[in-house]
Amino acid sequence: MAREPGFSQDDDTQELMGSAGKASIFFVKLTNPENTASVLAQFQQLLPNYQIRNMQIYVPDDRRQHTGPEQFIDVMIGLAVSIGLLVIFITMYSSLWSGRAKSGY
Repeated sequence: MAREPGFSQDDDTQELMGSAGKASIFFVKLTNPENTASVLAQFQQLLPNYQIRNMQIYVPDDRRQHTGPEQFIDVMIGLAVSIGLLVIFITMYSSLWSGRAKSGY
């Protein structure tokens, strides 16, 4: 299987780091996000030789993440309204001209 340059699989990384078969990433979910700074400080005191990071750095805000589908729906609604108005105007135009043709104008 071809690998992309710059990326390595977890097995290879663990083998290079000398930690094959050991857990390399832990996720801790807090009940209150306001306590993140104090929990990070406690983990850094308990595990000084490990890199401890806040996941908010890597995970985008959910409110900004899903704007694509909303924009797509807005564009589709605008397109449907435009096509509907065009159909109405063409129908009115053709009915006016057909009435004029019948009356001789």
